[in-house]
Amino acid sequence: MQETWTFEFPKSQQTEEGLLQLLQIHQKELGIFLSYYYKKEGAVAENVALRGNPEFESNISGRMVLEFDLVHFNACLAIHDQA
Repeated sequence: MQETWTFEFPKSQQTEEGLLQLLQIHQKELGIFLSYYYKKEGAVAENVALRGNPEFESNISGRMVLEFDLVHFNACLAIHDQA
């Protein structure tokens, strides 16, 4: 899966620590973004965090690997499972 998420990342904060802070601020928004891929499974993404080190390609782009909890739920079947 490869998608694009655009966000403001001031040049003064373009460090790994700055990226961690930015992801923490937008954790809920990013979880919603990732949840679209698991909608058909009845799951949502929660607790999104950076895994490994980010790779900055330039001042305006880069790559990162994220890890998150995938929570499946179905109220009718009393299912609440986390992977």
